[in-house]
Amino acid sequence: MEAGSKQERILLHNRNKLEEAKQVGFEMDDMARDIKFNLRKQTDKLEKSTLKNLFSMQGDLGKSNRLVNAIKKQRFKNKLIMWGIIALLVISVLFVIWMSLAPSSTTTEVEYKEEKP
Repeated sequence: MEAGSKQERILLHNRNKLEEAKQVGFEMDDMARDIKFNLRKQTDKLEKSTLKNLFSMQGDLGKSNRLVNAIKKQRFKNKLIMWGIIALLVISVLFVIWMSLAPSSTTTEVEYKEEKP
């Protein structure tokens, strides 16, 4: 009888261990579900903030692109004005040189009138 009761105690002990392991497994399953739920919440939060940042950056890039284009247009206008002024100065200098080198009509008439007496 002792052998039967010893085997029963071993079986009962093993059964208790299996029940404890089963309980630990259920607890781990619950913990895994909680972790999965927390990770999903954190993932959603990160995705939402990432999308918000991306849309914000997209708006900022649009504004900066318009600003850069406006600067380029103004720079082009300034270059045109500068080259126009340079051309006007060159034409003015050439005109002054031409006027100083060309014989004046008033001096030739005066000389012509003086020769007739």
